[in-house]
Amino acid sequence: MQFKTDLSNPNNEKNILKNCEKDFYQEIKNRGVEYYHNNKIQSLQKNKNHYYAKVQGSDNNIYDVEIIIDLFEIIYKCNCPCSYPCKHEYATILAIHNHEYTKINLKPKIKEENPNIKKIIKRIPASKLKAYLLSSQSKNKVFFEEKSFKNFFSEYYPYASYDFYYNNLYNILLLNQDDNQLINDYLSKAQNYLENQNYKQVIKIITAIINAYRDNKCLKSDILINNLPKIGMYLRITLRKCNQNDKKNIKLWLKELEENNYYKNIYLEDIIHLLKETK
Repeated sequence: MQFKTDLSNPNNEKNILKNCEKDFYQEIKNRGVEYYHNNKIQSLQKNKNHYYAKVQGSDNNIYDVEIIIDLFEIIYKCNCPCSYPCKHEYATILAIHNHEYTKINLKPKIKEENPNIKKIIKRIPASKLKAYLLSSQSKNKVFFEEKSFKNFFSEYYPYASYDFYYNNLYNILLLNQDDNQLINDYLSKAQNYLENQNYKQVIKIITAIINAYRDNKCLKSDILINNLPKIGMYLRITLRKCNQNDKKNIKLWLKELEENNYYKNIYLEDIIHLLKETK
């Protein structure tokens, strides 16, 4: 849940307790103090005026807490089921008050462009629209399902940048948040681009994934390892099918990984070995 409180004191960490006191029940504050002293805060990171914490709950689940100190208000969020300001947030506020955090520098968040659907339809040849309406992807749908439509006509949509893929994944990894859903989404896009022979976009997505894990020093992540067979297959197909300039870019990237010993992962090393043999 998300809550906010208006600031009655200057905007700084010193007064965060005073500014938030009235928003918490006394019992919640007591539990928050207990959580704080019992080291239930697994991590606390600060990026500018944003604070990100992971707090262990009484059920042993780890909850994500976010505190934002804006100019005139403090916003606090927690993904626990509590419908009012909770003990996880109060414990985090205590840690912020005592400056018990690590400073980090997140990449600028880049939103995916969401173009006007009418403009997209105007770009699509009538024959391809007809093919879609007669295909299994559209069959028996009683309403317009835009996700299916977008997957089918991805070539007519604006392409996301490398930074879009890299920055968003980099930030999730740096904050130790759940990256599984994002990876699945990225690889779904890569598969769609592969089937449409848009190899430049496949390269963009795959290199962004590997580079984000590399730069966060988590190439041994189970989620990445579990997806490496699929990533390797997409890269091998791309390397066989793409133009000479794209082949050159892939091989330069692989050389950088290899020469700097960035992979440090037997599965990624195997992919690099197989790609070097791909003609």
